[in-house]
Amino acid sequence: MLARKLLNMAASAYGEQEEECINRTYPAFEGYKVLSSSKMICDDFNNTCKGYIGGVFMPCRLLMSNCF
Repeated sequence: MLARKLLNMAASAYGEQEEECINRTYPAFEGYKVLSSSKMICDDFNNTCKGYIGGVFMPCRLLMSNCF
């Protein structure tokens, strides 16, 4: 099962619909999203390289308590 998920995630880097591939791989209630992506020229032949980071966004919160 893990191998299939990793294959889907790797394959989505070759297309333009990363979010759709994530949604097919993980259930919607888990909240996986594309957090960032980049695309750049990676060689002298003007071929592009593309990558993305997918995961669950959890904003950082500072918890403060009054302990006496």
